Amino acid sequence: MSILHTKPEGKNMNIKIHDARYVSFPFELKDAFREVFPNAKWNPTSREWQVVKGSEQRLVDWVKEVEASGILQAMLDQETARLSEEEVLQLQTRLSELKYGISIEENATERTENAKTRAEQLKEQLAGLEQQLHARKEARALAEAEKAKAKAEVMTILRDVADVDEIECLRTGMKSDWRSIKAFNKDRFEEKQDRLSEIRDDLETAGLYSGALSKAISANYNRRDRDLPDLSIELEFEIDG
Repeated sequence: MSILHTKPEGKNMNIKIHDARYVSFPFELKDAFREVFPNAKWNPTSREWQVVKGSEQRLVDWVKEVEASGILQAMLDQETARLSEEEVLQLQTRLSELKYGISIEENATERTENAKTRAEQLKEQLAGLEQQLHARKEARALAEAEKAKAKAEVMTILRDVADVDEIECLRTGMKSDWRSIKAFNKDRFEEKQDRLSEIRDDLETAGLYSGALSKAISANYNRRDRDLPDLSIELEFEIDG
């Protein structure tokens, strides 16, 4: 059985002779070659040595001696070992790169899963908020409808009990009476309050109440600074009780 020795790529591990006087061999044999052929010349173009004329047989013998010594095989084994070490380093480097890449992908996957989980949670929260918003809109619409119904009921009762325009006219007149602090203005101010009290009594009898009206009735002529804003409150009515 023959054993095939694979030559490492990129480096010449053979000795070749051509045209009897030209030889190429591994760089490591240069010194040994020069000892035997001190007058040989190097050709950088063809990258080979040329021995002097008459040295042809001695060149053949030298090649046989080198091949028989086993040095070429030793060089081949050494180069193979060196390349094997480089290959191991390359594989280790590649392994590290793959581990790092896997770590990056695992982190990215974890972040993606976390983001997905968070998105699902947000969807659930949004769905819950949308339901709440819908319920509140319905409740508001119902409340507004009830308010409108109650207001319509109030206005129906109010038309039979009091004149809103008269109430507003009395409140406006009270503000005018405050423009000049005089005795007769105070009398007119209080006369308007008396009329508003009568209207309030009629409203209460009909079951209606107005906070703005009560504020106007309780206003103090001598405290214009405090009570004037009360005469500008929007006039609203509600069913008492």
